[in-house]
Order: sequence, then C-alpha cells, then structure tokens
Amino acid sequence: MKFVRVKVLTIVQETPDTKTFTLKYPGVFSFVPGQFVMIRLPGDPDQTAKRAYSIASVPNEQGTFQITFNLVPGGRMSSRLYNIKEGDELEAAGPFGNFTFSDKADILVFIGGGTGIAPLRCMLQYALQQQLPKQLVLLYTVRRPQDIIYRAELETLDQNHQNVTYYQTITRLDEAPWNGATGRITKERIMEVVSDPTKALFFLCGSPELVTAFKEMLQDLGVTAKQIQHEQW
Repeated sequence: MKFVRVKVLTIVQETPDTKTFTLKYPGVFSFVPGQFVMIRLPGDPDQTAKRAYSIASVPNEQGTFQITFNLVPGGRMSSRLYNIKEGDELEAAGPFGNFTFSDKADILVFIGGGTGIAPLRCMLQYALQQQLPKQLVLLYTVRRPQDIIYRAELETLDQNHQNVTYYQTITRLDEAPWNGATGRITKERIMEVVSDPTKALFFLCGSPELVTAFKEMLQDLGVTAKQIQHEQW
C-alpha cells in the first residue's frame, strides 16, 4: 500500500462532531464515486494506525478531494484528525473499493445514515454534474437535526433540481426545532418517494445494522440483490 503526502487545504465543521477536510493530492487524483482512501498521520511510529474514509467529493482535475468524518469517543484516529489544522499534512493511499456509482437504471436511490452520507453525496453530485437524465432519490437518517451533514447543500439540491428528491428523517427529538419526518426509514417511506423500487438501483451506506435493515426492506419490496450496492463500517 503506497502512501503519499496530502495537504489539508480547508476544514469545514459540518456538525458539532463532524468535519470535512479538503485535501490536495500531488497531481491528478483519479477515482470512481463511491470509493475510499486510507488515511494516516505522517511520521506516526504506529504504522497500523490508519483508517478508511469515503471520498465525499466528485472527481476533478485539480487533484483535490474531500473526506468527512465524525469524532468517535475513544477513537484512535478520529480524535487525532480532529486536532489537525489547515495547512497540515496527512498521508493517503488509494483509491480502493468496489462500492461504485452506476447509472444502469432510470431511478437511482441513495439510502444512508450518519457519515454514510459521504460517498452518497459524491455519487449524487456526480450524477448532477454529468446531467444524467435520471430520477435521483436520497433518503438520509440521523439522530438529531443538528447531526445532519451537508444539510444546506442537500436542501438546495432538492429545491433547485426537479429530478432530485431529498427525504430526511431524524430518530431522536430534542430541543432543536424540527418540522420534518421522525423515526426510522421504513419500507413505507421508501415507497413514498420511489415510484417503482423494482426498476431502481440502490446504493446503501452506513453502520452494519442500518445496511442490513435497508437490504431486508428492499428485498421485501421485490428488489433483487443485483440492484443493491452497499458499503458499511
């Protein structure tokens, strides 16, 4: 596995415990939407201290890419990344992974939870960038309103693109105002926004528990294994 130095150009605080880094690769960085990179800290004596992070941005010719990660309590890597500053350097290897974008259906459905939104955002933005004549549906679940990553961006995409449907749900009500859907993503909710699941491609990303639940729902709706791609961690 070959690592190269990448520079942290910008840091965005997405939520109280989630950040997005824009990283500069030395040269053109080629990848397929949905893939991931391995990240480690330069000079770290513990060479096993590396983690996989999905690429959250679309391919470009500038050699930049983004990763989005949350602060995991007790996490060896995330706690150290959280203290990184703009201008610092990391080491990256990749890209890797077979969870990749495909446009082989008229309806493309992205279902995710938490930071599982990162590769789905990449795929959704790529489909829009390529002006694909597809119906694009995003179902996204988090615990609280303040946990929604890329919230303003996703709401803008929903408003500005007739072929985009963005369905957001939260599972825990607290003091934060929320007028949207509550509770988990269910078969019934999928049916609300996907006209015919048997004619769609599905891209699932999130925790193993979430991905397993999503797959079971889709199978109950008549979706075949060939129509489902998934990534979990």
